[in-house]
Amino acid sequence: MECFLSCARGLERITSENIRPYCSSVSVDRGGVQFSGDLRSLYSVNLHSRTGMHALVKLIEGHVQNNDELYKMVFDYPWNEWIASVDTIFIRSRVRSRYFDNAQYVSLKVKDALVDRIRKKTGNRPDVDKVNPRY
Repeated sequence: MECFLSCARGLERITSENIRPYCSSVSVDRGGVQFSGDLRSLYSVNLHSRTGMHALVKLIEGHVQNNDELYKMVFDYPWNEWIASVDTIFIRSRVRSRYFDNAQYVSLKVKDALVDRIRKKTGNRPDVDKVNPRY
């Protein structure tokens, strides 16, 4: 799995040294550390990291240049295998792109594609919960 562990800026190097024993292919990035590993590695990083904040797993990777391509890429992922229509979700985006400059708009498009995919497969859609989402 390709993962990212966020941390406070300035602590990336310390965070990378802290997680190196638990995973492979560690590299420092702005605001965190990229690493590879299996599920056990992810759990170990999450448990033992003293400076890491959020452990994220990459589910989709692609290059999109407009709203329609973003929607299609997200829609094509089998979300219904992970998220049930009775679950709640919240999408938060960070954008570093020359094609997209509004993170809220990207979050809205991702949310639309995700719930549309689940609705197409199950007949119902998950709700958004900004305070206590399951996903």
